[in-house]
Amino acid sequence: MPTSAGPGKEILIAVMGVTGAGKSYFIREVTGNSGVEVSSGLHSCTSKVGSYSFEHAGAKVTLVDTPGFNDTTRTDSEVLTEICDWTSETFKENRLLSGIIYLHSVTNVRMDGSSVKNLRMFQKLCGRGALRNVFLTTTQWSKVTDQAEGEIRERALCEERNFWGLLIERGATLQRFHGTRESGLKLIDQLMSNQPEALDIQDQIVTQKRTIVETDAGQFINAELIAQEKKYKEEIESLERECQAAIKEKDEEMRELIAEERARAQKKLEKAVDEKRRLEEMHAEEMRRRDIEKQRDEERRKEEQRETQEKLEKAEAEKRRKEEQHAEELRKQEEREERRIREERERAAAEARRLEELHAVQIREQQEREARIRSEEQEKSTADLKLTTELHAAQMREQQEREARIRSEEQATAAAERGRLQSMNQSLLEEIRRKEKKRGIGFNIGPVGFGIDF
Repeated sequence: MPTSAGPGKEILIAVMGVTGAGKSYFIREVTGNSGVEVSSGLHSCTSKVGSYSFEHAGAKVTLVDTPGFNDTTRTDSEVLTEICDWTSETFKENRLLSGIIYLHSVTNVRMDGSSVKNLRMFQKLCGRGALRNVFLTTTQWSKVTDQAEGEIRERALCEERNFWGLLIERGATLQRFHGTRESGLKLIDQLMSNQPEALDIQDQIVTQKRTIVETDAGQFINAELIAQEKKYKEEIESLERECQAAIKEKDEEMRELIAEERARAQKKLEKAVDEKRRLEEMHAEEMRRRDIEKQRDEERRKEEQRETQEKLEKAEAEKRRKEEQHAEELRKQEEREERRIREERERAAAEARRLEELHAVQIREQQEREARIRSEEQEKSTADLKLTTELHAAQMREQQEREARIRSEEQATAAAERGRLQSMNQSLLEEIRRKEKKRGIGFNIGPVGFGIDF
């Protein structure tokens, strides 16, 4: 089952291998793009890195076709430069490879020198960290007449540490491509869930700022060219000795054969020397560009330092201005605060004076009111006393008058009573006298009372 990727996500997969392994064919079948040119023989049809995208499992899958290092029309240094340029650009764009499908035809009876060299270059390009995302894939199984023989060749590739054995030990995975789109998509599906990894060549070129010759892959090519130059020189020297021997023996046919062989060796030597020279020139040019870039970087750094210094000075000046402004604001604030405190104190003092004056007025009014009250009370007390005295005097007079009236009334009553008693006595005496007269008894009546005489 394919791993579903988020909308807009790009899955970047490189397809690598020797010329004739079927890289372009794989890409044409998987993408369905009939415009992908496929070689019909050992001559490469991929002269530069090409990208082919298609939609799959909700993601944009981009397959990258790369030229092989055994290219028939381009030198290894040119191919390396092409690959370095592409990988560097994608690395700068933060587009990392989710996987690499390294193709090798199972029809090859043995790993020839170009295949081994191509594999070594592949190792130098990848490094150990990216091997976990590498599929070592055998192709062209339909061309194998004996399936068992093909499996023996595949097993030999995996078991031999100089071929695929070491790569598998370090994390690479063995796969097969059976020439169909379905078979290719199965490989794509497995790579889609991988964590993208940077290649060593990307880290060395972009991060470490190495020239191509200074990279592991560049050093490998340079070492190969030095070895080839030495080999062809030794071969030419040997052929020259053989040619001299043929001349001595007057063997014209052998001399011509040796001369032709020497010419081919000389051509290979010149090609190796020329490529080594171009590699050195490329290195010198890259060094010059790097020096120029370094100088520009230094100038940019100085300019940035100058701008930074100016910014710092401006920031410092702005800081001082703000500090002065802040100090001025603080001073004004302190002045305002002092003025406010002074005004508050003045208002408080004025209020205190007003309150004191008010209190004094209140005290004075209170004293006047109390004095008035005391005066009124005294006047009232005097009036009350006078009234009381007068009332008492009146009451005394009334009492005296009442007592006098009572005495007078009592006297009058007593007089009336005496008169009544006297009248009664008189009446009684007269009654007694009458009775006594009738009985013959005499009474002596004095001026105040009376007495009976027997």
